[in-house]
Amino acid sequence: MEEKYRESIDLKTDLIDLGILINRLREFKGLTLRDLSAMSGVSVGKICELENGKLSPSFYTLSKLCRSLGYSVANAYTLIEASHRDLDDVG
Repeated sequence: MEEKYRESIDLKTDLIDLGILINRLREFKGLTLRDLSAMSGVSVGKICELENGKLSPSFYTLSKLCRSLGYSVANAYTLIEASHRDLDDVG
């Protein structure tokens, strides 16, 4: 039971990390939610929910967002993993 609970925490953390990453990449590129929506075809509402960790996107949606930001999905997860390693080094 504890392992299942830990997995759900990890999934929630990954979802929040993904939302933060999309938000940071969007802002780094100087894009508004509307800009990214127009570029990706993903609604402003979905992007907002994703950035706030309230939406688990499909691979297709994630792919459209990442591609619009100049990254692949693999690059996005590499960035998330790198940030986890950096935090582990600090702790």
